[in-house]
Amino acid sequence: MAGRFTPNRRNLPPQIGEQFKDRVEIWSYFGGQWVQGVTKFENEGVVNVFFDEDGPYADEIDHETGTVEYRGKGLTGEQKLTEGNELLENARLNKSAVRFWYKPSKGTWTFRNWVTVIDRDNIEEEDVEGNLAKRFLWYLDPVISNDKTLWPIELSQAPVRQIPEDELILVKNSKNLIDDYAKIAKDLEENPTTLSSNVKPRSPQPRRRKRAKDIVIARAAGKCENDLCTGMPPDVKKDGTPIFQVDHIIQLSEGGPDQPDNMIALCPNCHSAKTFGNNRNEMTSRLKKIAVQKHRSLLT
Repeated sequence: MAGRFTPNRRNLPPQIGEQFKDRVEIWSYFGGQWVQGVTKFENEGVVNVFFDEDGPYADEIDHETGTVEYRGKGLTGEQKLTEGNELLENARLNKSAVRFWYKPSKGTWTFRNWVTVIDRDNIEEEDVEGNLAKRFLWYLDPVISNDKTLWPIELSQAPVRQIPEDELILVKNSKNLIDDYAKIAKDLEENPTTLSSNVKPRSPQPRRRKRAKDIVIARAAGKCENDLCTGMPPDVKKDGTPIFQVDHIIQLSEGGPDQPDNMIALCPNCHSAKTFGNNRNEMTSRLKKIAVQKHRSLLT
């Protein structure tokens, strides 16, 4: 219940980078409902989104673009556009800035940055009880400030997509994605991602980006696509899938195409080696050949 604790911050809002040991401490400072993953603080209209690496939702951060794939609220059954989901939908329609709070595994909460809700998918996937149900997948894109005049023009002026109530996307398993690989790859080629003028590349088409990542992960068939991988992490993600990081082999900022034949599914160890290793140039060249070969084999 809101107001159980008395805020002692003199109504000052949280600042980017501030850390708190848990949600109760955040609640004690700012008010609101600490049990909600999406909420507003007392006497304030700003929406707050909480991303917990140890939480029950299969949320993900695209570390290349910064886009957050955030699951709708509701662990079982069909999700509704009420409560936290309604707050996110209103933020999407109004292009409002949202505070993004992040907690790494066994870490503390940090007001990490501002985001804006750029899109939503109505998907059908398993809930925590293993039953197929309608769920929401929100796409949150980082922005430099809650001041819209400072946002990239492709975000501030992008049209708001009208989403039909009956629109539903079945989240396919790896086998079905491989069966559809050639068709999906063709669709991606015909609808390339547009880059912004920012130093860090961003995709204004997160739904397309997710589709590309999905088929690259399916193509990997559960194994790191680096043929010289020395061993993947023994753990898996919340949904039971391997811990993969899908990366553009030749970066978008360097002119690399945003297509599956320029994307590779790597375990965290190999991804770090590709990014920081002394042999990263040789590794990049080798990975490009692997991706092209595997991509062409699936096109036929």
